[in-house]
Amino acid sequence: MGAKFYFTSRIDGFVRLFIGLPLMLGIIFSIGSGLNEVIDKFLNIEGNPRELIVGLGGIAIGVGIYIKYVVNYLHFLTSYLQLRLVLGVNVTFKEAKSLAALFVLNEEGAWFPVEEVKKLPKEERKSYLFKFAKKVGRLNWQ
Repeated sequence: MGAKFYFTSRIDGFVRLFIGLPLMLGIIFSIGSGLNEVIDKFLNIEGNPRELIVGLGGIAIGVGIYIKYVVNYLHFLTSYLQLRLVLGVNVTFKEAKSLAALFVLNEEGAWFPVEEVKKLPKEERKSYLFKFAKKVGRLNWQ
């Protein structure tokens, strides 16, 4: 079994791959570099144990920061892009944040593509999405 890459739409996959992954790697390398400085200043460790501490510490702290802070913002960005580019709904970032739960996989691996909204006139799409999100209990997520 290998690692699986789950995404809800092409936009979600693009955001995760080309924005999320570089951000995570940048955080990990930055933390690792900072740990290297801390070890230099306080611990005076040389050789393999030092590299192990820097590597594992950078990965652990970097992934923790990424999960805690970055992942949610990627969902909001994905929601905004999905609403504006794919569904043609004129929303603000704040409104997209309120609707973000529609475009995120739930515990069962399901999400709401709401493709039917494309059939509605543009001026009715936003209100339809807010009513739908409220109906399925996915409004004002987080």
